[in-house]
Amino acid sequence: MGGDNIINYEIVLGTGEIVNANESAHSDLWWALKAGSSNFGIVTSYTLKTFPLTSPFWAGIQVFGLSDAPAIVSGFPTYIEATDQNPEAALTNIMYTRMANQYAFSILMGFRTNSPQPQLYKTLVESKQPIVDGTVLSNGISDALTTIQSPPVGPRLALYTRTLHLDRMS
Repeated sequence: MGGDNIINYEIVLGTGEIVNANESAHSDLWWALKAGSSNFGIVTSYTLKTFPLTSPFWAGIQVFGLSDAPAIVSGFPTYIEATDQNPEAALTNIMYTRMANQYAFSILMGFRTNSPQPQLYKTLVESKQPIVDGTVLSNGISDALTTIQSPPVGPRLALYTRTLHLDRMS
């Protein structure tokens, strides 16, 4: 997660005091901000660790029929556990989507790899075929972000998100 790589926050507190929150100074505030809490003041700047990307990057969004959602969602815990040991996995987010009066299921992903649909991703989607494929293979994250094609959604798009505890269905 991006918050895991923040080294320092500069924040204006409610008292007007400007402080730096990091691992050694105001560490409680630093952890609270990294966890997504935002009621402590106004963050005016932050310092973020960055990492070089030396391999191609496959990223984008794929939209699947709603009937494919149960199989993909039930495989998500195994997939997430596997990403910890897989250096090519960079990001994956699943969500329900409404595209012009039709409900669908989307996967937003990014992988450091030189081949579309790396094996780890194939295990998540099994043999399901996307109804819209907006993925690209590029030379890096910035190239991917400028070339990814959004799915054709028409005049209205609604995304529904829900945060769930990662566990298995019995």
